[in-house]
Amino acid sequence: MNSTFLRALEPDDYLITHTWRLDEFTWDSVVGLKRFVSLETERKWVLNAIESHEAGKVLRFVICTNQNSDPAGLVTLSDIDLINRSAAVSYMVSPNFRGQGLASSALRKVIEYAFSELALVRVSCKILEDNLASQALVAKMGMVKEGVLRKAVFKSGEFRNLLCFSILKDEFAIDEAGS
Repeated sequence: MNSTFLRALEPDDYLITHTWRLDEFTWDSVVGLKRFVSLETERKWVLNAIESHEAGKVLRFVICTNQNSDPAGLVTLSDIDLINRSAAVSYMVSPNFRGQGLASSALRKVIEYAFSELALVRVSCKILEDNLASQALVAKMGMVKEGVLRKAVFKSGEFRNLLCFSILKDEFAIDEAGS
């Protein structure tokens, strides 16, 4: 398993994130709509994501290996609600880095950040019902399945169910040694 570190998005990251849009498995396993975009549209998306991050609206972290700072994936905190102390987390890993434990390490770091630095008490996640790897990952983090949103997402010509998971601060073991 590679060690990971997180960093903010950089303007040139669009050159790599654009390649992820070309991977069928990636887009079939995430909730978002598959879109075919130009490099320029992807560049604008990254610049907008940086602006949202800096404003604290949606926090996107680039997953990197200790080998280099090139993007190996993204982990995102969205729906940040500082009154109700909650947020949603989502993630994706580059096809070149799947199965190496990067998502697990990055997800742990972002959940810890949400609880320790943002003082949140609840982090949730929605996963496509047929994405068994992600279900296993969030279960490993200690997330609890809360329910099913039936036929909530239209992908690949059909409606698919979303599973809802969450973890509360008092259920999460903060890694004092550092992840």
